[in-house]
Amino acid sequence: MQGGLGFCSFGGGLRDSFPPTCDGANPDRLSHRAQKVAACDRLMAPSPKPRPWYWYAPFSDYTSFDHFHRELAKEVNPSGSDDITPMYHSLANSFLSWHPLAMEAVGQMATEAEGIPFTIIAGLEAGIPDVNTRRALEIHVVGAASRELSTRAMAEEILHHFTVLRELHIHYIGPDANVPAGALSSPNHACGACTERGSNRRWSLHRMEYHRFIADNPARKPDLIVGLNTGWSEIATESWASTLDTICALRTPAVFTAYSCKEAQLEADLLRSRDVDFVVEVQDNRWKGVIPIVNKGIQLAHGVLALYNNNYWYVFRGRQ
Repeated sequence: MQGGLGFCSFGGGLRDSFPPTCDGANPDRLSHRAQKVAACDRLMAPSPKPRPWYWYAPFSDYTSFDHFHRELAKEVNPSGSDDITPMYHSLANSFLSWHPLAMEAVGQMATEAEGIPFTIIAGLEAGIPDVNTRRALEIHVVGAASRELSTRAMAEEILHHFTVLRELHIHYIGPDANVPAGALSSPNHACGACTERGSNRRWSLHRMEYHRFIADNPARKPDLIVGLNTGWSEIATESWASTLDTICALRTPAVFTAYSCKEAQLEADLLRSRDVDFVVEVQDNRWKGVIPIVNKGIQLAHGVLALYNNNYWYVFRGRQ
């Protein structure tokens, strides 16, 4: 769904697509957002490098990305200030960019990359009440493709967040799951600080549908199943029906996201015909992406110009 319009079309489109009465449709604010999107496109961005936490605070304690970043800034800034500007200034200086909004773009890109692991953390906390006592977790990301795999390094945030956790194994499973040769060479992808304290982060790749994976690996018992922007109610529906049968039979908490509320509600309504319980009903995901996804197809299908990754979420499990 990504791609499509250039920056100029996006900037003008944002101004033209919202009537003055729309909430938050200030043309100047929308134009500034478009400029930040363009700045993101100009940057050559490495993967952000998260750091371990030394105490545990549930994600429900944080109201937004901004709240989380300000708590992090207190630990980073020598003065103890919650000002996030120095962090982004420092990071922006390491990027190759001529764009005047480079610092803001770096903040947007770093936050966008955090969206997937933060959504997974929120799903773990919602579905597993005692998750911070677990020393090992196995997570299955179903329907995995380039988006999930491109941010796999950010899974380090999960290892950092749960202070007791020492073994994290993430399986990326889907017909389109693929990475460059050599990416699987390391037996431990944890950062140096985590490795020193005995932690291990592994990930595995499986180019197949999830129901086939479980049939071939019946001993695999995930702690959480994750499906991000899968579009399962509209795309490859027969295959997804078999996968959902498998997920429900496992009775493992599953966190799913969708681009729009309409799509998420449709998926939830279809799930209600199955033997499931909802741990989290469809709602806005506070850890959704922050960079708009813009193309003509989105405008035609959803009636809006831009959507966000993992915009809405819900958590369910097969009934015991």
